[in-house]
Amino acid sequence: MAACFSFQLGTMLQVYEERLSLQYTINTILSSMNAKRVLSMAAISIPVNIAHILFFTRGLPSSTPIEYTWRIGIIASHATLAVVFSILGLLVFLSNRNMIKSGMHRPVPYIAAATTLAMGVVIVTIDQLVTTSITPYLVGCLVVGVVFLLHPRQALLLFSLSYLAYYFALPITQSKPAILLSNRVNGITSAGIGLFLSILLYRSMHSDLQHKQTIEEQQKELEQKNLQLERLAFFDQLTGIYNRRKFEELIGRQLELMKQDRFPSCLVLVDIDRFKEINDTYGHLFGDTIMKAVATTFAKHIRPIDVLARWGGDEFLILLSHTTVDEARTLVENLQHAVEAMHTDVGFQSVKVTTSFGIAALQCGIDDPYGTAYKDADSALYQAKQLGKNRVEVAQIQS
Repeated sequence: MAACFSFQLGTMLQVYEERLSLQYTINTILSSMNAKRVLSMAAISIPVNIAHILFFTRGLPSSTPIEYTWRIGIIASHATLAVVFSILGLLVFLSNRNMIKSGMHRPVPYIAAATTLAMGVVIVTIDQLVTTSITPYLVGCLVVGVVFLLHPRQALLLFSLSYLAYYFALPITQSKPAILLSNRVNGITSAGIGLFLSILLYRSMHSDLQHKQTIEEQQKELEQKNLQLERLAFFDQLTGIYNRRKFEELIGRQLELMKQDRFPSCLVLVDIDRFKEINDTYGHLFGDTIMKAVATTFAKHIRPIDVLARWGGDEFLILLSHTTVDEARTLVENLQHAVEAMHTDVGFQSVKVTTSFGIAALQCGIDDPYGTAYKDADSALYQAKQLGKNRVEVAQIQS
């Protein structure tokens, strides 16, 4: 019962960690998208702000006192927006080029959204001096709702605070009760539309990213499973080296290259001496240890161009590419000595391991080069065994 509960708890924790990891990835992507949108917003907003300043500057000296106050307020508001977005855009730009500390750009989108809503409130309040329009606040709500990817809770907080500011700021410049009521109602409609668009956009984008990340995770799992299947299909599970199937595939390619480029290659068949005796005396687990140790030793001492595989039982096959028979003998003798130098102990007892080798040249000018070379190498290996084991023998080429 306790084991079952522990397993269920472990599974739940794993699922929870996977969800946290997925959410963190999505939040990182959303943060990056928001930063890019701030840059785009700055590129559009700053010229628009400058245009507003230029329009409202014209005719400034000859205006009435109320109109003068209105113009100055609008100019100051757009100048503030231009400065703020210049700073925010610069922060994102520097962060993208790793010129400032990583993560400093993360609050930028929220500052940009809050500034946009705040200046919408300020401009509408100033506009009440000459007009009953609330267009700037409506535009601010729409821009924030459509441009920035805000979590619904964050969006609710921003739009609620902006409407509260809007609600209490309007009476400063608008004293007519009917117009004030109408503008307040229209203002809550504007904030509601902005909030609705923000939530809709966020959930849509979040769902798309979640779906995309899930597909990517599934693709990664599929790739890992394919790699595992490849290892099962082409690698020996005990030693980790190529198996017979993969070796035959590679030697087929080698023979094609040899036909084209006419270079020598050799096939080596290896057998661990007295392996059955070792298994019977010390057990199969120790026999497996010997097998892995020999495979590791061979893998360390062969060249990158050579191919090593477990043929079956206690036998290995080695393909020595671009190698003559004489060169092969020298290389194989090095392998023989490397195995002799291995330290294999059972308890306090040291077990000496030796190997026998049969070498045969691959001949491309015959009908079955691989089959012939294997038979020749097998005959040479048999001769090495008959002559006392721990030997290297080379097959004679049949004329």
